Amino acid sequence: MKSNFIILLILAVLAYGCGSSSLLNTPGTAQKSIFETSSDKEPDWVNSPNRFWYDQKDKCYYVVGAANDQSEIGFGESIAQAYALKNLAQRIQTIFNSRFAMIETGKSDEVRNLTDVLVSAVTNNIQLSVAMTQEYWKEWQISDGYQTKYRYDIYTLNQIDKRDLERAVVSAIDGLKTSVEDPELRKRLDDFERDMQQNPGTLTK
Repeated sequence: MKSNFIILLILAVLAYGCGSSSLLNTPGTAQKSIFETSSDKEPDWVNSPNRFWYDQKDKCYYVVGAANDQSEIGFGESIAQAYALKNLAQRIQTIFNSRFAMIETGKSDEVRNLTDVLVSAVTNNIQLSVAMTQEYWKEWQISDGYQTKYRYDIYTLNQIDKRDLERAVVSAIDGLKTSVEDPELRKRLDDFERDMQQNPGTLTK
């Protein structure tokens, strides 16, 4: 049940985007100011352009999620974690596509299908292994002269054990290979699988 809920959240995130409400986007209609924050100091990872990285010391991957313009912290945390999974999926997609960048044009559709299946399989397999380790939120006070609203921007730092993530990717690759007959594509999949098993932090390179 939790797995289905997270998948629905990811789909909702993809459709909704990280936009703000029309009230916040309409010039001159509202005054917006920070009312409260979860801590005095904003963590460095909140605004860092790096949303996904590998920590050699901890032997785990970290991925950042964010949910803007939320009315409630608890649900916003779930949305932020869904965004973290989306960021993770996009990273895997980028790495996988780079491995097949020089593939023959005639195979591009097959590569695209393989990428979609791989990302879907990894996301489904890893979601229960993603643990939120830090959270930071800002509460905004928004007043238009008639009423005052309070909304949250919520950020989560999420940890995935190296073995769990790379095991999920390898498992997904193994599943793909059963339906691939082209020798070049199979070799690329074998090479990617070997790198995942032998080289720590492959997904961040």
